[in-house]
Amino acid sequence: MEKWSKERGITLEFTSPGKPTENGQIESFNGTMRNEILRGVEFESVRDELEKWREKYNNERPHSALNYEPPSSRRRPHGGDTNKFNLESINPIYNNINQVNLLP
Repeated sequence: MEKWSKERGITLEFTSPGKPTENGQIESFNGTMRNEILRGVEFESVRDELEKWREKYNNERPHSALNYEPPSSRRRPHGGDTNKFNLESINPIYNNINQVNLLP
């Protein structure tokens, strides 16, 4: 994770131990992922199951914070590069980040 984030200019920040309220959005995301993937489902490949879920989460699943649209509906190329997202269009919390290259 450290190498991947460094290559993309992302700074990793850690919350204080035992303080999940410092990171409410991620805690909510983790709960959603657990409920939608890991509850009572048998699968052969965790990697394949996560990839299928990621595709559905980003391209089909409605998100209340996005007016019940999937995140892909807010995708805007940044600087002409379709592999980069303008994160401000997804959530204003990202207004200090200009771009993130999400693909290798």
